[in-house]
Amino acid sequence: MADETKDPSEVKVGVITDVGGVNDGSFNQSAWEGLQRAQEELGITTSYLESSTDSDYIPNLETFIDEEYDLIICIGYQLADAMREEAEANPDQKFAIVDDSSCADLDNVTCLMFEQAQASYLVGYVAGMTTKTNTIGFVLGMSTGVMNEFGYGYCAGALDANPDVTILQNNANSFADTAGLWNGWRKRTKIPGSIQHLRLW
Repeated sequence: MADETKDPSEVKVGVITDVGGVNDGSFNQSAWEGLQRAQEELGITTSYLESSTDSDYIPNLETFIDEEYDLIICIGYQLADAMREEAEANPDQKFAIVDDSSCADLDNVTCLMFEQAQASYLVGYVAGMTTKTNTIGFVLGMSTGVMNEFGYGYCAGALDANPDVTILQNNANSFADTAGLWNGWRKRTKIPGSIQHLRLW
């Protein structure tokens, strides 16, 4: 963590987004909004850098390192390799990463892991209870272990609430292409216009 002797206004915390960007309406945005809340409540200095492609990860990390940020938070497992490289090269720099534990062996890295299936179970349960068509669905950004945990929880919740529900699922294979996600998925799966409770992760 940052030096506890510092005045909060001198503590600098930066977020580096994954390719979805800070206004993705989801993962990156909620991280940035949380950091903004920390700024309001704690008086720290905060900033973010967006990653348009994975080639932005290293330059973004190095920007915050050069600007002497106390803590750099990487949003998502896709930043893990770049963060490891920079963490090993800068042992006095503090890092954190969301949804990845592969860097837990590094003393200057904190891995922020969550029980994704528990949250998505509740979403699935509500969808199963409230659907009027018995057809619900969800879209994963990628097919990965972390993302699949969301899917497992959602399906378990939906089926516990409604054993007759039909669950449609697909992978977008992108965290960045949200604009065409719904229409593309509808075309590929031929889903009915009456589908309810589509969930995107």
